Amino acid sequence: MSQLPIEMGYAQSRIRTRAQFMKKYNYIFAGEVNATKCFEPAKPQTDKGKTKEFFVTCPFAQNGGGDEPFVYTFKLTRAGWRFVSFENINE
Repeated sequence: MSQLPIEMGYAQSRIRTRAQFMKKYNYIFAGEVNATKCFEPAKPQTDKGKTKEFFVTCPFAQNGGGDEPFVYTFKLTRAGWRFVSFENINE
């Protein structure tokens, strides 16, 4: 459900291999954010003109509200929707 390479935002190298993805998995989905809890009620958003792409923003797992600095981007590919980018806009 992911498409490599995965872009990682400011000052972080993109993820190019499955091994790199597995190494960063907890940071992306379960570190400061609880992606599972966030994705359930999330309302996907789009940038103007990018109809084949959407993103979901998530808050910190600890306080669960307020700012949503974690941005997950998904793109429509021939194989379906795929996770293509993660960014922590606080970094």
